[in-house]
Amino acid sequence: MTDEKLRCFRQHVAERSIVMSLIGRIVTKILGNEDRPVVRDDRNSGSSTPIGRLVTKILGK
Repeated sequence: MTDEKLRCFRQHVAERSIVMSLIGRIVTKILGNEDRPVVRDDRNSGSSTPIGRLVTKILGK
């Protein structure tokens, strides 16, 4: 892949992620799910790892 094609591809991916983020925020506003309660599942909390908890925390936001 040439440098120009790679640059265009990266720009396209960045623009698409911004659009998807905005769509998600708009849908959340419309549906009113902004302050939904977080349900914790502690069934496997004894075997969790710090990295797994970090990933879950990041993905949960």
